[in-house]
Amino acid sequence: MIANLAIKNAAPYWLVTQFFISGALFLSIGSVALALIDFTHISVLSMEFIGVIHLLLLGFVMSIIFGAIYQLLSVVLEVPVYSSQLGYLQFVMYIIGLGLFLTSLFLGDTQYITYGAIILYISTLIYVVNIFISLKGVKEWGIKPYFILFAHLFLAFGITYGLLISFELSHEIFGIDITKLIHKHAGITILGFVYIVILAISTILVPMFMLSHEFNQNISKPILIGSVGSIFMYLASMYLFASLLVSVVTIMFVYQMYDVYAKRVRKISDIYSYHITTSLVWIVVALGLFLYSYQGFDESILKLMSYMMIYGFLAFFLIGHIYKIVPFLVWNQKFAPLVGKQKIPMLADMLDDKMSYVEYYAKVVTLILLISTVFIDNSTLILFTRVSLIISALLFTYNVIYIFTFSVARFEKINNKK
Repeated sequence: MIANLAIKNAAPYWLVTQFFISGALFLSIGSVALALIDFTHISVLSMEFIGVIHLLLLGFVMSIIFGAIYQLLSVVLEVPVYSSQLGYLQFVMYIIGLGLFLTSLFLGDTQYITYGAIILYISTLIYVVNIFISLKGVKEWGIKPYFILFAHLFLAFGITYGLLISFELSHEIFGIDITKLIHKHAGITILGFVYIVILAISTILVPMFMLSHEFNQNISKPILIGSVGSIFMYLASMYLFASLLVSVVTIMFVYQMYDVYAKRVRKISDIYSYHITTSLVWIVVALGLFLYSYQGFDESILKLMSYMMIYGFLAFFLIGHIYKIVPFLVWNQKFAPLVGKQKIPMLADMLDDKMSYVEYYAKVVTLILLISTVFIDNSTLILFTRVSLIISALLFTYNVIYIFTFSVARFEKINNKK
């Protein structure tokens, strides 16, 4: 379906794929790191646990979103990325900054954490400026570009709070209450940027991939207004009202996705629809825990929310889109110029279909096991969870490698024989 879109403004192949590749690697590394720590007894406030969560959120989630946004700008909004060179610079600085930042967290050495945070901050600001300037080229400002605009506005706020946290951890420069900073940083970055970008991707890509054209699009506007309003409430420290509004937005979002699914032209479910449906189930469950968490600080609830949001909602949602977008990127780069000249694969041939389902069920099992360890302290269960985390990471890594190498090599081999 994407292949039919206007791609004259498409972002350079490596600008987008470098973020998808790094995101896939960080998910695998993060899963292995989680398997190696004592995730059943470790405090959610420990440097180790915070390090793993940041490895998954900054490494996996943010990298995939960066790549997706660069692609959405050029293909869906039909504006070129302002500067590919800034995108490449951002990537290099982001990897270096993230490496320094995570190393400081895992070593428990807050003295040097600021250096990594500063590099991360500058690299992300470069990205935000690149996106803002790119958006100036949008000719018709419908709902889609506004999703992107507000998400990146909140990203700038969120990372600023993150930088302040690093200053307070290492040098206590401003004397600000670090708990309040963490609350603002997490809420604005995750709900203001990550969640609004997910809503944007859902509005743009889910109907396209599911071939759904007659779903209720009018609900997108109140979803955007509600999500933006909740973040302004968060900035004003009106946390309860912000949480209630986020709940309303999530209910509308899930309803819209159900409407998209119900009105799809192709009724047969595929690996993509499996991932999206599963992600929606977990966002609803996580929402319930989110509201319950206001009764007070509870480490078990925070662990559950972390697992459900990262390995439930975000992993299923983003990996589902990786299995759609990355095959197209590789196909367009390797085979589009050969159309009509030699035998080329279909888009469906770019993904190992059987292994994608195996990886999907491995994620389901892994998440259930992770959740179980929060309630059951059993050595056998913990061992199976560790093994499952590593296996699911290896399966995902294989599927990504297959798209970039094996799928291409297979058809090159067929044509060479001719």
